[in-house]
Amino acid sequence: MVAIHNWWQLPYFWLGAKMYDFLAGQQNMETSYFMSRGKTIERWNAIRKDNLVGSLVYYDGLHNDARMNVSLALTAVTEGAAVANHVEVSSLIKNEAGQITGATMTDMLTGEKWSTSATAVINATGPFSDAIRKMDDPKTPEIVAPSLGTHIILPKYYSPDGMGLIDPKTEDGRVIFFLPWYVHIAGFN
Repeated sequence: MVAIHNWWQLPYFWLGAKMYDFLAGQQNMETSYFMSRGKTIERWNAIRKDNLVGSLVYYDGLHNDARMNVSLALTAVTEGAAVANHVEVSSLIKNEAGQITGATMTDMLTGEKWSTSATAVINATGPFSDAIRKMDDPKTPEIVAPSLGTHIILPKYYSPDGMGLIDPKTEDGRVIFFLPWYVHIAGFN
C-alpha cells in the first residue's frame, strides 16, 4: 500500500499503479485499488494518520534472488558449465577478431588465478557490469547507476497479513519499502 496524505497525490499514484497493472499484463496478480482513510487505518493501525486521505493498494511478486541464483548455478552445472563462487574477473580473453572467448579469474578466497574459454560469455555481474564492460572497451560509457539500501527483517506482527507499505517520499529523498518476507509473512509457513 502507498499512503496518500494529500488529495493531489491520488491521481499521480493511481496513474502509476494502473501503469503497473498494465505492464504486468497477463501476469498481473490483482488489480490495484484505492482504500479509504478508515480502511487504511483499520488495515495498518501504525500508519501516520495526520492528513491521511487513504491509500493505494497494488500487487507485486516476491522474488528470492539467492534461491534463483543457486537454481541457475545448478542448472548450469547439469548442462556442463564450470561454476565458481567468490571469483573476480581479472581480464577478458579475446580471439584475433576481437571477440571475447574467455576470462582470466582470481579466487578471492585463495588468491589462485586461472583462465577459462567458452563459446559464449555472459556479463551477469549486476552492479559490477560496467567494470567488465570497460575490460572489453575502456571507452564504453557507464550504464549502471548504483543505489544504496538496507534490508531489515522484523517479526511478522509489524505488518498486516500479506500487506506491505511503501513511503515514496521520505525527508532525505529515499524510498522506504516495508514488506513482508517469507516466514515473516503472517500465515506463511
